[in-house]
Parts: sequence; C-alpha cells; structure tokens
Amino acid sequence: MRNSICILLVLCGMLLCGIRGHGQDIRLWVAASSDVHGAIFPYDLGTGRSLPYSLAHLSTFLKQLRSKAGENLVLLDNGDLIQGDPASYHANFVAAEDTHLFVRAMNYLGYDAATVGNHDIEAGHAVYDRFRDQLGIPWMAANAVHTGKDQPWFRPYHIVERQGIRIAILGLVTPSIPEWLPPVLWEGMEFKDMASEASRWMDTIQLRESPDLVIGLFHSGADTSWMKQGFQAPGHENAAAWVAHSVKGFDVIFCGHDHQGWNMKVAGPGGDSVLILGTTSRARDVALAEIVLTKDVQGSLTKQIRGNLVLLSDYPPDADFLSRFSTDIHSIREFVADTLGWLDTTLIAAEAVFGPCPFTDLIHRAQMDLSGADISFTAPLSTRSRLLPGPMTTGMLFDLYRYENYLYVMELQGKEIDGFLEHAVKGWFSMMRIPEDALLDYEREPDGRIRVRYGQPQTKGIFYHFSSAAGLRYTLDLCGPPGDRVHILGMSNGQDFHADSVYRVAVNSYRGSGGGGHLTMGAGIARDSLASRVIWTSDHDLRYHLMDWFRQHSPVQHKKVTEWGLVPEGWYREAVLRERPLWGLP
Repeated sequence: MRNSICILLVLCGMLLCGIRGHGQDIRLWVAASSDVHGAIFPYDLGTGRSLPYSLAHLSTFLKQLRSKAGENLVLLDNGDLIQGDPASYHANFVAAEDTHLFVRAMNYLGYDAATVGNHDIEAGHAVYDRFRDQLGIPWMAANAVHTGKDQPWFRPYHIVERQGIRIAILGLVTPSIPEWLPPVLWEGMEFKDMASEASRWMDTIQLRESPDLVIGLFHSGADTSWMKQGFQAPGHENAAAWVAHSVKGFDVIFCGHDHQGWNMKVAGPGGDSVLILGTTSRARDVALAEIVLTKDVQGSLTKQIRGNLVLLSDYPPDADFLSRFSTDIHSIREFVADTLGWLDTTLIAAEAVFGPCPFTDLIHRAQMDLSGADISFTAPLSTRSRLLPGPMTTGMLFDLYRYENYLYVMELQGKEIDGFLEHAVKGWFSMMRIPEDALLDYEREPDGRIRVRYGQPQTKGIFYHFSSAAGLRYTLDLCGPPGDRVHILGMSNGQDFHADSVYRVAVNSYRGSGGGGHLTMGAGIARDSLASRVIWTSDHDLRYHLMDWFRQHSPVQHKKVTEWGLVPEGWYREAVLRERPLWGLP
C-alpha cells in the first residue's frame, strides 16, 4: 500500500511538472543600442560639454534591468558604433596597437552580438577587421559578402539560448555603402539586397537551427520614403520595413541608420505582424523588446511581444563604468587638448544653411589648398557646431568636420558642375513667390507649423547635402523654376566658365562616391563611371589633413573664398532676418 502511495505521488509530481513545463510563461528582454557614433562617455570630449546620454548611462540602465531580468536579457548593438566622436577616432587611429576601447566596453556591458554599420566600414579595413577579430562576439552582416562569392565577410547570424528558448539573430547592413565610401574602404566586398539575403538566410536558419524566436538586427532604416526610393526598390537603403513585410519568419526587427526612433508593427507576409524597433542616435535611447512565451500542451509557443524606446537621460552615468575606463578618458583628453594653432574668427555651422559664411569658407579654403583644385564643393556636416576665436585644438576639429571622409579631385565638365549645384538646391531653398514666403524649404506639420526636431527646424533636404562651391561666381534665383535656378557667371580668378570645359573639382569621398545624388542625379554621371573621374585621392582622411593645415596656417583668419549670392537680394535679406532666430542665430 505504502509503495502504491509513493508511486502515485511520484506520478502526480511528474504530471504537475509537465503542466508547469507547458503552461509556464517565459519572459525575455532584448535590448538593442544603435548609431551610438562613439558616444561612450557622458561628455563630448571634443568640446568638453557634458552629455545627458552615453554608454555610461546605458550601463546604469542595464544594471537595473538585469536585476529584474537576470539571465533572460539579450543585449545587441546595431552598428555605427566606432565612428563620430574623439573617443572612437582615438581608439581607431591613435591607440591602434591596443585592444580597441569599444571592444573592452562591449565586453564590460555584456553584449551578445552586434551588426556592422556603414560608418564602421568608413574607418577602413585595418580598423574594422581588427575590431571584428578582437570582439569575441559575432559582428554580423549577412549581405556583406566576399566579391563574387556568397561567403559573408562578417558573421551572418548567431544563436543564443535563454531558458531553453533558441533565439536566432540575423544581421544585415544597408547595401548603399558603395554609394558613399571610396572602394579602398570596402575592398574585396560587395553588398547585396537586404530582402533577398534575408529570405535566403531565413531558409538556412529554419532548416539548421529550428529557432523559437527570430530577431532581425538590421543597420538600415524603416523610412520607406527616404530619398524617394520605392518601397520595394532593390538595394533600398532603408529596407527594414520591406523585409518585415516580405520575408516570413521574423518576430522582431531592430533597425537603425536613419536615427528616426521607431516603434511600430508591420504586416508580415503570413498575415501576422512584425514589431520594428529603432533608436535615434548617440545613445540617447535604447530599444527594448519584452517577450512573453507560453508553451501549450502540444509544445507550440504563443508569443506576446511589446516594444519601447527607453530614454537614457533618465538614468545617471555609471560610476563603475567611468572608473573602469578612466585611463582611456585621460588619454583621449590629452589627445583632444593638443593645440594645432590659433583661430581668429567665429565659425557657426548653422549660418551655412542661409548661404556663404565663414564656416564653409574655411573648409573650401583648406580643400583647395590641399588639392590644388580649380573648384571646391562642400556642405556643413553639422548645424550645431560653434567654434570661437582662440586656441584651435584637435578636439575642435570634430565640431568643424565630423566624418572620416577622404578628399578627392574629380574631373567634371562645366555643365556637370551646373547640374551638381542645381541638385544641391533641392530641399534647401524654397521657391519664393512673394517676399513673405519662407526662404528655406521646411518640413511642415499638418497644421502648417515648421517641424522641429532636437530643437532645430527640419528642412526637406538634409543639411549635409547643402553643397556650395568655391572658385566660381554664381547666383541662385529664389524665384526660378526647378533646374534653372543656378546661374554661373564665371570663375573666381576672372576666367570665363564654359559648359564644355573640364575642371578639377575638390569633393569629399562621400559626395565623390555618389552620396546625395549630386553627381548621379544632378550631374548625370553614371554611378559606375564616378571612379574613372577621380584623378587624385588624399592618403588620409580629411580631418587628419586639416590638423596639419591648421598648424601651417595659424593664425587662421577668415578669408572669403566663396562668391555666390541669392536673388532677389531684397527678398533674401528680409527672409534671413525672419528665419535666423529659428536656428538660434541673432
């Protein structure tokens, strides 16, 4: 009798355990940073300004989340990590013999996997191959393959397990990299369409791995209207939403690249919905998916998924994190404090959106000195930078010039230069019909108000596409029809300008590779012909050469090298007075 009772109790216990195994909820959290752009510490090391967000703030958030989630947290990064700040530049190029600072930071924070971003590729093979080899966790991009092969240069996907749940993470990067970066930076690679590669690798993952959850980690945006690309366009720069809509199997897709901040659901191909989450930039926020899985008696999983963007300014920077990397902070501060020379003028980037100004004059002047070109094209790479007279330090150069672009000299015909400038006007200056019209082509809210983001007005065009020229005399007709607004009067040296003549033009490598469409859509040059137009390339990035340029030209005074203006002049002057305050300008 006693044995029968014991057996009955064991059977009941087994039955209860079976019920718990099938009915018990499993709760997982997946957090993803993206587009950190070097913001590892809670201050801008170039200017010394404090920041209310950084990976140090993320560290505090993760400590609090792990106190609740325990081992059920998966931590990911979605690219554009090792570019954009003096800390990343120092780790990439100055402390190149050390274990990369961001490798050590990712290990400290406990990342499980990451995806490559286009600005990570911008650092060049020596940097990102070293970073990949040191990282110790998968750095992924399934659609970045060895040229002529289907073999990925980085890892295509990764499997993690939490409480017996198999989670597949597929990494993809925007395929538009060849449109922005010189071939030397991605030599040996080609970038395939995201949707086709997602479909191919989804089949592989399902066949080989039998995952319970599939997560997309895509360094690509979800704005299907970006640059007027079609939703289904092959090679779409921002294809995250299209992949969710067209490729079956994804539960969550983390996106990035476009800095928009996404939390939405997209209809999947099987009538289900896919959650898309994406951060803004500079570690302002982290994307967080909370996933509850319930297994029924047949073993099928029911999934409940909700998403959130967590503002990291709500968390203080982690003192332990800062202490751990205090030696690095000291080294970077020494690097940025190095005085290159003396600046004798005020440089305010926001002035460049209204026309010629000292900020862009200085970049034009340096580009022409460095290259010996006849004409220079440049655009502001920031609208917030402000450099005051005084010592010019290495750190200040990160406010003057934010990206690791190379400098090109290209051969362009006069008519192509005209087309380039016509294209630059689009989305920048509006077509004024009366003097009271807005000067700049603003994005508008439904009620007609100018759209504001991060405290600044939003224009239809992107500020880093607002290219102007030095070496030319020209006007821009604010009332003129599209395609006939720029009128080139001649060269700044007094020579005539001819549509069929060939000129040596200085541009950065982003523009020279087709970025923004100025050379392809504007000048009408076939993309595969751009490389043949390049007759000279700098041996280092432009910021590196600007360091030497400042040392040689100190004290640097304002020298007007641009000769262009806007007409009707009276309309222009009145509009500038109305709109400068919107940009924080007197």
